[in-house]
Amino acid sequence: MFAQEIPYTLKRYKQSKTIRIRVSRTGEISVTAPLRTSLVLISGFVKENQGWISKQLSKHNSLPPKIMQLGDEKEYKLQKAAALKLCENLINHYNKLLNVSYSKISIRNQSSRWGSCSSKKNLSFNWRIVLLPDHVARYLVVHELCHLKEMNHSQRFWSLVESIIPDARAIDDELKKL
Repeated sequence: MFAQEIPYTLKRYKQSKTIRIRVSRTGEISVTAPLRTSLVLISGFVKENQGWISKQLSKHNSLPPKIMQLGDEKEYKLQKAAALKLCENLINHYNKLLNVSYSKISIRNQSSRWGSCSSKKNLSFNWRIVLLPDHVARYLVVHELCHLKEMNHSQRFWSLVESIIPDARAIDDELKKL
């Protein structure tokens, strides 16, 4: 769909009550409209909001890409060994303080998780850990190692993490923004 040179994807929903425009971080524009709204009305709405759309596009273009959006399968294959080496080094270092046992370490190409710890004591990390600032990568490894002692996010868990990384919660917030 085009409204004066602005490409957008139209989604119609029976439940929608109003026309809405969304500009994603990657610059994709989607318009959501009630099921029976005419194309003329939708196109007019997009045209009326061109200034807002342009402002959103320029704002998003000035932001650095989110780390989770970086790379593809090829990049994953290239970085997997480096990510594993980084994780092994950090685990060996911090495990001297925590003294926990784990089964295996794996590196994955995940789109929404940075790391996990299974009930079988398997540690899994996203390959993009190699793209993180050092202090964030350290925090991520410590976070998962602490799950080997506390398999939850209780106050005891956070106390354990903060005994090693005092500003863990601030770094956790930082990680959510990457």
